[in-house]
Amino acid sequence: SVAARRRRALVPLVSLVILLAAAAFIGPWPSRTRSRVARPAVLEGLKVRDLKDRCRELGLPVSGTKAMLIERLEAALEANRGAEHETADEPAGASAKEPASAEEREVTEEPAAQLNTAEKLAGYSSKQPAFLVGDLVLAMHGEDNAYEAIVQRDESNGRFLLTSKADGCENTCLAEKLKLLKRLPKVPKFIAGEAVEGLYHEEQIWYPARVKCVSETGNYTVMWDEDEEEYELAEADIRQRTQKIQLEDLSPGQQLRGRVGQTFGFGTFVDVGAVTDGLVSPFHMHKGDEPVIKEGDKVSAKYGDEEDPYDAVVKKAFGDGTYLIVWDEDGEEYTCKKADMELLCVKELEEDAEVDVFVDSVTTGRDGKRTLHLSLVKSKVGKQPQTKKVDHSSFEGVASDTWLEGQVRKIQSFGAIVSVTPPGGGPAVDGLLHITQIREGVIANLGDELEEGQEV
Repeated sequence: SVAARRRRALVPLVSLVILLAAAAFIGPWPSRTRSRVARPAVLEGLKVRDLKDRCRELGLPVSGTKAMLIERLEAALEANRGAEHETADEPAGASAKEPASAEEREVTEEPAAQLNTAEKLAGYSSKQPAFLVGDLVLAMHGEDNAYEAIVQRDESNGRFLLTSKADGCENTCLAEKLKLLKRLPKVPKFIAGEAVEGLYHEEQIWYPARVKCVSETGNYTVMWDEDEEEYELAEADIRQRTQKIQLEDLSPGQQLRGRVGQTFGFGTFVDVGAVTDGLVSPFHMHKGDEPVIKEGDKVSAKYGDEEDPYDAVVKKAFGDGTYLIVWDEDGEEYTCKKADMELLCVKELEEDAEVDVFVDSVTTGRDGKRTLHLSLVKSKVGKQPQTKKVDHSSFEGVASDTWLEGQVRKIQSFGAIVSVTPPGGGPAVDGLLHITQIREGVIANLGDELEEGQEV
């Protein structure tokens, strides 16, 4: 904190000689002579690594203890003070010189305002303020305290928001109390407080965040909107936060560019920049009523006589109605008939791929939640797959109090799907056994009452 820095800088019984030396080092801020040596009171608070960096900048040896490093830097400070005194002892007549020429004024400009070719190519401008985001500066606090800090934002009132290099504490400081030490080779794109989106590497997903600060290396510390946790990111992993598209602004047939998300049994989600991800159902992934399954497609396939299907990826089509697939679960290969497979996702909808999609419709569920439906095929916009008709004629005339034998095929939150055999014989038909028709009373968990494969 600022108070802690002030306490570290207070050294009792500081001699007048040392104070004069510090004042001579600080000098007039716009001076052409720029020493990068910290004052003795500040040197004590620096780490050995920082002291060695100062020594390297001045061409001094970097070996030895902390006390030896400070002693070398103090000697350099004394030499610098002597050089400044020699400049101050010029004849009185020297101060009565003619005004400096344009060429002389250019030489004595503050280094922060002088731009070389590399800086101009990096995006700097001579019209920019003396200090830019990411600049490493020496900031004065009080009469005898200076600390290194990084410029985070220009407050546009002659003050700059800084973060201390030592402890990351924020502070504002007037421009005349700052000295430029180091400038990044490229202008940072983002500033502290800016609303952005950051790439969370563990999930490879972009989340909304705010920039907390930029480091002297050009990386950023951001805070996620969701939990305010801090996270370090390179500039390439940050982007401007985009305005989400409202569902009311979309129309059927509208083409959008999106990034593929996760795939489920009912379809694949695609992020098109709307307030919610769009869903592409398997029917809207291919032309025609029946899919042409090809290499790389993701399918749900049955293994042998087992009823439950498993997820797999098509490795090869033999051309005779059979396919070589690879199970997701164990990576084993298996030859499967097309009749035993259902398309889950075409190869083009591989996760994280970018695809062009068309708006199909926006629907509202019973819970009020709205769903955006998308299609890979424009000609299928507004169309739905034909529902397979099931022959229930064998159950006509059966009294409602007749007991039938069946097998539980699947358990849902609202009930169970039961395969029932007609009383007069024939193929079994699936029916819904609603949760309210299983027993009297409230059922909190249907799994406690029934299980898949159970005969009822």
